[in-house]
Amino acid sequence: QRLLCACMPAALLDMSRAVLSERFSSPILPRPVLTFGFNRHVPLTQALLVKLEAARSNSAAIVASPASLKSVILRQVELLLELAEIQRIRQLTSIEEAQMTTWVRIQTWFVGAESDGSPVKASPMKGSPMKRNSKVGAAEERQRTREVCMCGQILRMFHSGVLLLDEVDVLLDPMKSELNWPFGDKAPLDLVGHAESATSSELNGLRYKLPFHLLDAVFVAATGCQETDACA
Repeated sequence: QRLLCACMPAALLDMSRAVLSERFSSPILPRPVLTFGFNRHVPLTQALLVKLEAARSNSAAIVASPASLKSVILRQVELLLELAEIQRIRQLTSIEEAQMTTWVRIQTWFVGAESDGSPVKASPMKGSPMKRNSKVGAAEERQRTREVCMCGQILRMFHSGVLLLDEVDVLLDPMKSELNWPFGDKAPLDLVGHAESATSSELNGLRYKLPFHLLDAVFVAATGCQETDACA
């Protein structure tokens, strides 16, 4: 058995679902029609995987928008990057802890004990990952690993199934399809944020003023006028 999915633009999703429900509502060959909706900002649950497996077993028809199908891939990529970052931070933490222990041991060789006779106690270095709250719990890491596996199972079901593309010229047009998917924490663009002091007030909005300054240089070279407003 294979999964049957019809993909169309979001504007045609309701109409396509209604047409398929009408065609597959015959008592001779009834088939359920389901809608696949997923957002990469929402954690993937086991319930969604179970529903897709049930739809494949019951030969149900699934309708989905391109954004929902892409979100599964993007969610898996984002989780893989987060897991790789967790492992990188763990390795850096172990290296810094080993370096800090070696440094404290060297200090004890030269200093010995404190003036009151108590041994020298090690304390975390400033900026060390031991003081930063960058560690992720083991339970959360296992949850992300399970979510990556579920994303892989869902993608394998779609890859081994049948995908019907409606308005294929719109879905596969690179000029009309999403090509930029930001992830991570939101941060303001450079030279765009609000000014917090008098010195930074001149840089506020410079990101949008810079193209106009470049155009002013072109107009000055073409017209010979130093003031573009006077030449207008």
